[in-house]
Amino acid sequence: MKITRLVHSCVLIEDDRANVLIDPGTFSWNDSSVNVDALPEIDYVLITHKHADHYSKEFVQTVLAQSPNAVVVGNQEVADELAKAGIDVVTDAPEGIEMTKLKHVKLWQDQPQPDNTVFSLWSEITIFGDNRELEKVNFAPIVVFPIVAPWGSLVDAIDRLIANPPKQVIPVHDWHLSEAGQDWYNQRMYEAFEGHDIELIPLKPTKTIDI
Repeated sequence: MKITRLVHSCVLIEDDRANVLIDPGTFSWNDSSVNVDALPEIDYVLITHKHADHYSKEFVQTVLAQSPNAVVVGNQEVADELAKAGIDVVTDAPEGIEMTKLKHVKLWQDQPQPDNTVFSLWSEITIFGDNRELEKVNFAPIVVFPIVAPWGSLVDAIDRLIANPPKQVIPVHDWHLSEAGQDWYNQRMYEAFEGHDIELIPLKPTKTIDI
């Protein structure tokens, strides 16, 4: 399984079973380091929730133009939003993909919490989107986890991961950090996970790892 981190929460997973693009959001779409034309043939586009940093209709339309057989998967809120752009979204789990329906992490004041789908692929890797409720998910050994956001601290992310430890963590949702800031956050996680049998797999934007 080859995992490529694009920007923010966008991840490409290439495997003999399927090529899967998760959360193709505006930050990846607008970043010159992301070469959308170089993407492989995509089988599934998975969108965790309807916030723009997790889906860009232009990004999705471009992927579908390049991979016309790709299936877009998301919750009903995602389906309703993309229907406005003429994009069909499947709301049922495809074979080999498990969908856990939860809510987005609580936002400030009375901001609504969108529905958030946690995706697990082949019981090997789980993508949380903007949810941190590990205790509610039958997650895989590898988790793609949001480490920092306006709605959540690094401390909260670390505490939750230690309380319900996966084997490996790929940190995401850090577009607003500088490169030095990403490195600093990663170092804090290395220190925090020591002795807890959690392996941190930090991926810089556009970088790839084979697992």
